[in-house]
Amino acid sequence: MTAHLSQETNPYKTDDTPAPNLSIGSVNLETEALPPVNLRLIADFSLPADAAKELLGSTDLTSRQHRLFLAALRSPAAWRRICRMALVSQLESDPARWSADLFKGPNYDQVLDCILPELAPADRSYWIRLRDSEPEAVIFYLDPLFQEIRGSLVSVRLLDLDTGEPVPAIFARQDA
Repeated sequence: MTAHLSQETNPYKTDDTPAPNLSIGSVNLETEALPPVNLRLIADFSLPADAAKELLGSTDLTSRQHRLFLAALRSPAAWRRICRMALVSQLESDPARWSADLFKGPNYDQVLDCILPELAPADRSYWIRLRDSEPEAVIFYLDPLFQEIRGSLVSVRLLDLDTGEPVPAIFARQDA
């Protein structure tokens, strides 16, 4: 979805500034592609056994289930394998659960502060004044740039931090 700012949709438009020259320094954005920005997300997971141990006290378990679960909990190797498979299953079924309340994006002041040093002095002054007088206008102008940045998860690898072994997982995307 491309954001288009027209006079009808842009309540902050006050002038008829011509389209900017897309040549910036040694980079001509009309003819040269910007390289992608590659980032790595590393996540550590902890899977406590307390709830599983409490399950052993449940009266809802059959005697066979109880013995099955007890055998799993008594064997560190079996418990580790089960935890690893459970994590992969949970990541597949509810990925949002793992990132809820973990990330908080930047505010628009932080974004603008990244760009200000790259601007000519007159433009820098304009954006600082606009931020100070109409912060919602800065959000309005910066948001289309954020909307066009689409990240994609390129690969995922799970590693057991205690043993160093990779955790086998079947990835739905074959390029992962």
